[in-house]
Amino acid sequence: MGLDAIAQLDVRRQARRPLEKLSEKLQETVYLYSLDAAVVRLLDGVECRQVMRVSVPLGQSLPAHVTAAGKALLSFRDPLQVRAALPTTLAATAAASITEWPFLRWSWRKSGSGDGRLTSKKVHTTCTA
Repeated sequence: MGLDAIAQLDVRRQARRPLEKLSEKLQETVYLYSLDAAVVRLLDGVECRQVMRVSVPLGQSLPAHVTAAGKALLSFRDPLQVRAALPTTLAATAAASITEWPFLRWSWRKSGSGDGRLTSKKVHTTCTA
């Protein structure tokens, strides 16, 4: 997806002010990612004013299983969809990247509706729409 297409997304316009408020409140950089099968893509972000901060290029995409945002977004998907979307051998993007399913350490739990839900032991997040 090109930067022009990202600029056209209505979700960016709707999310911009909440991102700014969250960044201001936390004094941290915040990002808006989308999940497309096995890839997360940065749609927008608000950088904090701290001297030390992380900066990610708009439009950058990475394998979902190697990013905190990707793991958080995957955790809200049906486990069977996650398994179908991600390849059998997971791509490494760094020396410490997890490349095998058994080492992802996913745990299963039941939601209130009785549906299986995938959660990462490392990722704790609240997502709102």
